[in-house]
Amino acid sequence: PPPPPHTPPPPGRNQNYGTTFGLSPQFLESLNITGPLHTRIFVANMDYKVDERKLKEVFRLAGKVVGIELSRDKEGKSRGFATVVYDHPVEAVQAISMFHNQQLFDRTMSVRFDKVPEEEPPRNLNRLPEGLKSVGMGLGQEGMPLLDVRANLPSSQEMGNIGMGGGM
Repeated sequence: PPPPPHTPPPPGRNQNYGTTFGLSPQFLESLNITGPLHTRIFVANMDYKVDERKLKEVFRLAGKVVGIELSRDKEGKSRGFATVVYDHPVEAVQAISMFHNQQLFDRTMSVRFDKVPEEEPPRNLNRLPEGLKSVGMGLGQEGMPLLDVRANLPSSQEMGNIGMGGGM
């Protein structure tokens, strides 16, 4: 039998969005979010007196802000737009939901996903960054770097001590 209509769809992949972390495509469409979810949002039409501290004070209401770039002119004055980077894509969606078309001082902010960040080129240990002669052991298989650490480690609640320290 079909599931009852109020059952949320299992969090999964949607062809337009990639992983939606359990957010419904209808909800994302209602926010005019069309592409894959990521962690960078673009904030435009900001009051010129908003600085990085004010941006962080406001945007941390939606989640953990890990970076802010406020665009400034040669004199150091705000140009009225910025990118804010969150720790998790759902926080970025929440920021769009909370702050798009809201007034901060005398202007109504426009908040949307930034252009999809450039895919970082895969990390290639055969070609190290210029000036770096070699690297030591990574924590992945056969000494390779462990990639996407958050996805590959158990959460801190499930974990005792990791590493060599072990018990006392």
